[in-house]
Amino acid sequence: RLIEFLVSDLVEATKQQLVDGQVQSVTDVQHFGRRLVVPSPAILAKKAELEKFLYERVYRHPTVLAERALAEQAIQELFARYSALPDKLPPKFQTRLAEDGVSRAVCDYLANMTDRFALADASR
Repeated sequence: RLIEFLVSDLVEATKQQLVDGQVQSVTDVQHFGRRLVVPSPAILAKKAELEKFLYERVYRHPTVLAERALAEQAIQELFARYSALPDKLPPKFQTRLAEDGVSRAVCDYLANMTDRFALADASR
């Protein structure tokens, strides 16, 4: 329901922008001068309110920050380990070592890990 509500608002607000801006062609779109596809001001205000709440109560919550610190440490340790021992990378990433370099191959391997797998791998 929320997605339907947000998409409907986006469509209606964009239609209004097209009318208000007298947009009739692709050239009009290209020269519009600001974003054409945007939510309504009411939804933008609600979004700002939600983001403020999330930053204050979720993203910066001490428990979340502690978990983040553990995750950062695990990623740093994994990067150091695989950089020192690139032969431990899966074959798919080992084939990229010569062309992309160790750091890039290791970064891409780590980026493909799920959180759970990365933490388990770091604890091994």
